[in-house]
This record gives sequence, structure tokens and C-alpha cells, in this order.
Amino acid sequence: MCAQKPLLISLKDIRKSPPTGTIFSFDKEAEDAYDSINDTFRKIVVQANNFDSFLSAMFGKAATHLLRLCGILHVFQESIMFLKNNQILECNKKDLTNEFVENVDSVLKNKVVDITIISSKTVLQAHELLIYFNKNRMVLAKYDIE
Repeated sequence: MCAQKPLLISLKDIRKSPPTGTIFSFDKEAEDAYDSINDTFRKIVVQANNFDSFLSAMFGKAATHLLRLCGILHVFQESIMFLKNNQILECNKKDLTNEFVENVDSVLKNKVVDITIISSKTVLQAHELLIYFNKNRMVLAKYDIE
């Protein structure tokens, strides 16, 4: 049997300590888009809870899946824009060479890069990706999605 190892400290104690690492947040439009999508997920959970535990569970987890996808897409997009804007990205280079790494390091030493704000465009793109994944889950669970 596989189970999560119990926490040594309580969640209340964890929440009391200051967050570590990079904190990402939504801009106002992204927050509104996320809230609207999350409200839809909650309605589906409430409706499906009485007759379909699979759908209820899938949409119950969808909000956190959406947050993860937002973070992943945001970091990819910001990384590509950073490389393009600083003329580090060369289309003919496919490998991470020492020169590439040195170029990135030199730019980062001279600039403060803030990539912590997630846009509504990213939220909507992540939502489209989540729809794709959820449709595949439903097909694999033998649901007729047509």
C-alpha cells in the first residue's frame, strides 16, 4: 500500500512561516478569468457529486491543475521572451552550450528580471490545455464526449 508520509508539523504551523521561493500572482484580468473558470468547476462538482464520482473528482482537482498549468506555461513563455528580448536565443543552436549559459548569466547579473505576474492570456491558454487533458481522461474512462 502506498500512502503519503504524515507531516511532522501541522499545516497551521506551515502557514505561519513566511513563504519561500518565488511567489507568482495573477494580474486583475487573469484573476477574474481564473475565478470565473473556478466557479464553473465548482458548479460541475456540485451537480456531479450526486451521480458521478469520477466527474466530481476530476473537476474538484481541476482548479489546482489549472494553477499548475498556468505556472508551467508562464515560465515557458517568460523564458522564451527573455531569451528573444536579450538576443540570446539563436535559432540554429539546439544545444545548451557553455557560450549560451554564459550569455544568460551575464544578462541576469546586470538586470533585475521580474516574471511573477501571470496574465489572463496564460490563464485562458492553460484552461484550453486543461480541457484537452480532461477530455482525454473522459475518453479513457469510456465516456462518450461527442
